[in-house]
Amino acid sequence: MPFTVELLAVPEAVPEMRRMLRWRFGEVEAPDLLLCVSELLTNVIVHVGAGRRSRCASAVRGPGASGSS
Repeated sequence: MPFTVELLAVPEAVPEMRRMLRWRFGEVEAPDLLLCVSELLTNVIVHVGAGRRSRCASAVRGPGASGSS
């Protein structure tokens, strides 16, 4: 199941987003997901502008992920 968050793209949102992802996907080891989402959100802040409304959606598939086969 995807996890979607709407947020303001500000520097403080980057570690908060990582915390939310760890909470949502805590049972799954997904360092690549944390890195990718951090980089994407940072790019929004740098290239689109801080304070922009943004939506982040992510899902984890594979062994140990909820709903995986």
